Amino acid sequence: MQQSITVLLAERECLFRRGLAACLEGDHRIRVIASVGLAHAALTAAAECRPDIAVVGLTLLDEPAFGLIAELRRRFPALKIIGLGDRAAGDVVLGTLDAGARKFISRDISEAQLLQTVIRVAQEGPLSERPRLMPRATTLQMTRQVRDHATTNGFAPGGSPLTCRELEILRNISTGMTNAEVGLALGISPQTVKNHMTAILRKLGVGDRTEAVVHALRRGWLSIQEAGLEPPMPAMPTTSWSIMPRR
Repeated sequence: MQQSITVLLAERECLFRRGLAACLEGDHRIRVIASVGLAHAALTAAAECRPDIAVVGLTLLDEPAFGLIAELRRRFPALKIIGLGDRAAGDVVLGTLDAGARKFISRDISEAQLLQTVIRVAQEGPLSERPRLMPRATTLQMTRQVRDHATTNGFAPGGSPLTCRELEILRNISTGMTNAEVGLALGISPQTVKNHMTAILRKLGVGDRTEAVVHALRRGWLSIQEAGLEPPMPAMPTTSWSIMPRR
């Protein structure tokens, strides 16, 4: 008999946490063995129960979630962590992955996607075998600004397999926009955006839009600024000059 995937849930909101547990335990392959709302309780539960997966909400009551993810990784190297947040904005996604999570998921994820994500992460090898994000300083040095004009072969610069339109859509997605919002911004239908996203995922060989954004950031096809990971430089204050009249 196949062994169940054991899961620790660390999420601030009790009702939402119960909903997650009910969804996960609806699959016979998954068993929720601990459900907590505080970071220190998550560390205790991880030590006592030794789960395969920890789903960590990014709005815990007592500690910053990125710190908890990093501490879980340090204490329990075999534990596979999934970060759970309100939206897939670039700084949140990279912060979650930089802390040591395998995956970021948003709180509006469907039941089917949640189950698929947990099962997929459980099947992954050790984190050391997977490509990691570069430090932000290195990423800033290596990323190139993606130009809006098309190249002669219709592909984006930097060796990307994506067309300029696909890269434009991915750039908007990286800021946390929905398909409908991207469609409105670009003057196309949400279904057209969805079709482009399907093509993007297929070309990059990734499972979802979050992985696609991280993939593009790693390779310099999107810049940190375009993905909203670095705040724009503040405008220099203007100085009013006056000429003193001669006496």
